[in-house]
Amino acid sequence: MSIKEELKSRVHTYHGVGADVIMVLDKFSTQDLVDYYINDLKLEGHLRTFLEDRIIGDEINKAKYSESNYYDEFEM
Repeated sequence: MSIKEELKSRVHTYHGVGADVIMVLDKFSTQDLVDYYINDLKLEGHLRTFLEDRIIGDEINKAKYSESNYYDEFEM
């Protein structure tokens, strides 16, 4: 079954929607989730913005906290 089909037929438990959806999504690979997000939900732009923000933040943290690169990056 596809992610969409699995989500439609998911079991509703007393744990709540979040837990129920996680149980469904755990069956799928990360690539399956990305494909679903891009192809079925048509949210490639949102995913790209999220990833860019994370990469930018990680690069800032590396530059800020890496002793070996800290002074090299900011030398004038």
